Amino acid sequence: MPGQARSESVKLIANWFNTVSAALITVGVFTPLAVTIYGIGDPPRNSNLLDGLPIICIGGSWLLHWSGQWFLRKLDDPDDAQ
Repeated sequence: MPGQARSESVKLIANWFNTVSAALITVGVFTPLAVTIYGIGDPPRNSNLLDGLPIICIGGSWLLHWSGQWFLRKLDDPDDAQ
């Protein structure tokens, strides 16, 4: 794959990881927070899930964001050039 096309492909993959990371934070952290603060919807049946979900989603989001950063580092890797 030519250099510029490969570079854009790597950037798109990294951008996808970052976008999914942001969506995971939104769904797993901000949505339960809005439910708790504003009382939107029915009260949760299992409050333990709402207690642990933000922690799990923050960790997953961090992992996805780190994966995107890993792909971007491949752009600077001189051994990977073909």
